[in-house]
Amino acid sequence: MLLVPRPPIFLAGFIFVCHAETDTPESVHTATYTVGQESMDVPTKVSPGLVIDLTATIENTGDTEWSTKATYLRYIGEKDAGGVDLHLSAATAPGESGTLSGTMTAPTDSGDYTLVWQPIVEGYEIGTVITRAFTVSDEGGDSGP
Repeated sequence: MLLVPRPPIFLAGFIFVCHAETDTPESVHTATYTVGQESMDVPTKVSPGLVIDLTATIENTGDTEWSTKATYLRYIGEKDAGGVDLHLSAATAPGESGTLSGTMTAPTDSGDYTLVWQPIVEGYEIGTVITRAFTVSDEGGDSGP
């Protein structure tokens, strides 16, 4: 396989487009990885130390299938917020939506926190960061976004 320098990431509206080129004797293919509509289930108010199951759904608007080994949401927010990477549960074809999940523990200190993730496909940062705010309070929490 011929290694080609990574071309720049292009911005199209709110979508980053990233190309990865493969060159073998049989074919040349430029893979396009893009992220479309996303949704995420994160409670808005939780009790200190609560274990929270996080689930995100993201549309694959590129032309290449996402694999479970190379597609995830990398947590890039503040460590004290308790965020974790979210991993793709099944291969996701172009035009389909993939489900990513993980389990985090809420901080033990009351306050307002923001979780921040960067979508990653095949080592490339794609799309815009995903953020969700939540509050930790001794008064308890809710069960949904």
